[in-house]
Amino acid sequence: MNKQLALCCIIFALVVSFSTFFIAHKENDEQVYLTLAKRITCQHSRCFLFDFKQYNLLGSTVLKSLVDPEYHSPVFFHPPAFIMALSLAYRIGGEIGMKMVPILAYLLIAYIIYKIIILLEVAKKTAEYGLFLSLCSPLLLFNSQKIWMDLFMCCMLIISFYFLLHFVKRKNIIMILLSGLFFFLSVFTKYWALVSFVPFTLFLIVQLRRKSIVPLILFILPLLLLIVNIVFKIIPISSHPLLNSLFSTRHSPYPFIEYVTHRSFFYYFLSMFAINPVYLYIGFTTKDVFNCILNERSFIRFVAVFLLCCILYFLVIFSIFGLSKAGFQTRYIVFIEPFLILLASLLIEKSKNKEFSLLFLFLIHNILLVLINAVFLNTSELFPFIEMFTVF
Repeated sequence: MNKQLALCCIIFALVVSFSTFFIAHKENDEQVYLTLAKRITCQHSRCFLFDFKQYNLLGSTVLKSLVDPEYHSPVFFHPPAFIMALSLAYRIGGEIGMKMVPILAYLLIAYIIYKIIILLEVAKKTAEYGLFLSLCSPLLLFNSQKIWMDLFMCCMLIISFYFLLHFVKRKNIIMILLSGLFFFLSVFTKYWALVSFVPFTLFLIVQLRRKSIVPLILFILPLLLLIVNIVFKIIPISSHPLLNSLFSTRHSPYPFIEYVTHRSFFYYFLSMFAINPVYLYIGFTTKDVFNCILNERSFIRFVAVFLLCCILYFLVIFSIFGLSKAGFQTRYIVFIEPFLILLASLLIEKSKNKEFSLLFLFLIHNILLVLINAVFLNTSELFPFIEMFTVF
């Protein structure tokens, strides 16, 4: 890899990321989260406490622009972890502090991806590829420009996966507890993180090979905090209309018909490659790479197959969620990106083609895409042009 060119791409990406300080965050969801963070910040104490009685939008200015009745609830329908993080940042750094939260999540995701690849004990160059792809990822970079909870959830989830791998490799019981704790934080940010529970627990069960169920219990244990919280109402949270939304939509009692006439099943698959063509490039330039991976050490082989299965599983799940009023937005699949980057890094390492001029070209394309859409146009979609390809 041309290190000078890679460094230039990374610096450019970081500059684009920090341009968030000069963007007016006027998108509805951003305004909602900023308003909630300020409302729960305890005004009458210097300690880091939260006023959860104010965890709603009732009486706020932003509520006037929101027609959905869910926003008029006395308790906001998303769990409060991200709002609490914004509130803490607001205490420390005011408005600038809140804008730093998604940037820090973006940088932490890149660092954790680097540490995961190091943990897999492959070549250090592979970890550098992972770091490079992370910092120049359009999905991660775009979400660092926005004050949305999706990137924060993604950060908690990939940290959980790191500790899960660490436990499997080192058999340190503290690591499985930390994995469960960060998984709980991801769910306590957005309920959608629960879809990761199936692959994560299967990963753990296969690796344990029935030796002991204690690690599995310890992984699930922090999730019991959610049940305890619901029973004793320590932190007020509302049930999200997620399950109901699978069977009905906002406008039609026939979700499948509405789904087919508004989006196609391959919406997220197409989005993934259109937004970041580097994945297509890696796929076309890695002859027999999967065979090389399959001939690797058993654990590397297992992780690579697991990553691929996770990616397909998440894409299908979120396509199914497209049936609901959850809708289709590219940012919903942001937590697929770290798994894609990890798999892509392993593929690049096994590729015999080490000429990456096209790779740099695509990554510059990705960064410019974010620069145009987030900074100049200030759109809420990373690649709005993809709509025309997915409407029947």
